[in-house]
Amino acid sequence: MTLKEQFKLFTLAVASGFLLVFCYNVYQVIRHILKLKKTGTIIGDLLFWLILTPLVFIFLFPGNQGEIRFYIFFGLILGALLYLKLFSQLTYSFVYRLCLIIKKLFEAIIKISHLIWVVLIFPWRVVYFVLSFPGQLIKRGFYFAVRFKRCPKGG
Repeated sequence: MTLKEQFKLFTLAVASGFLLVFCYNVYQVIRHILKLKKTGTIIGDLLFWLILTPLVFIFLFPGNQGEIRFYIFFGLILGALLYLKLFSQLTYSFVYRLCLIIKKLFEAIIKISHLIWVVLIFPWRVVYFVLSFPGQLIKRGFYFAVRFKRCPKGG
């Protein structure tokens, strides 16, 4: 493997570390918004690493055919540290605000959908009530008559 190829892999490792911490930052925001408890956090962390570890391997595999070298670990750590130092707080606040906006939009869509549903279904409910009311009266009359016939003294 030439020095140029190793430098290319090192750059990919730095980018992978950068991307890993970015994804973890987004996951932290989601975890904070969902207010996950201890069990939810453990499951979320496990899923996060089970998904991202193979992705990093797939990302780096074409260049090094599965050979793990020290400079790859160094590149991953360097990329993670660079991201943490330069972009972590900015990204966290941006993604947090973006998630809150999406959450509010989703809630508004749900409320509007519910309102539309109520407006559309209201006439049918009125028709149903008008048509079923006489039937309900007849049903109650039969119930009263059968009950009265069984126990004529009312008791």
